[in-house]
Amino acid sequence: MRGRALGGLTTFMLLGQFLSPIAAQPFRQSIGMAATYGLTGVLLATLAALIWMFKKQICHAVRSTVGSIPPAEL
Repeated sequence: MRGRALGGLTTFMLLGQFLSPIAAQPFRQSIGMAATYGLTGVLLATLAALIWMFKKQICHAVRSTVGSIPPAEL
């Protein structure tokens, strides 16, 4: 399982490095560099909030048990 996770992480990092100039260039030309970074930050914060709000549904959809098992008592 750990190998699949690291493989996915590596894949998405390389895709991000490849697609970033292609996706960001039109925004940088039309609204500027600072606004592009600001817009990206707002979009990522919104995505993080949505994932946090729907984390139970997401875990159920992918059949994950993370977070459902109480931590061991110390």
